[in-house]
Amino acid sequence: MIEESKMKKAFKRLAKLGYGLAGPAAALGIVFAVSHTVDAAAADAKKPAVSAPKVPTKYEPVSQSMAELLDGGTVVSGTADDGGGNVYVANANKLYVCSWSRPNPGLINGGTTSQCYALN
Repeated sequence: MIEESKMKKAFKRLAKLGYGLAGPAAALGIVFAVSHTVDAAAADAKKPAVSAPKVPTKYEPVSQSMAELLDGGTVVSGTADDGGGNVYVANANKLYVCSWSRPNPGLINGGTTSQCYALN
């Protein structure tokens, strides 16, 4: 970091040589500004990362089928492939996650089963 007193001395020397605020003096000012920006970024990098606390989460089985939850709720997120998937459903102030599997993807129903849990 360039100290302010050194900056003033540099500007005075440049003024004696006939340079105004343009040219080398302006470049020196840019270097000064950049050095302060780099110092601030380095200080931020030294701060420890903040993470959310780990809170116990309930993961309780529910008796409703995935179809019932989907009919009465809103899909928040989901993933799927030929073998099954997961879907998150918001319903009645609760969030549910349902996982399904298809052991025989080539068949129309393929023996599909699902399990749903409340996450509240």
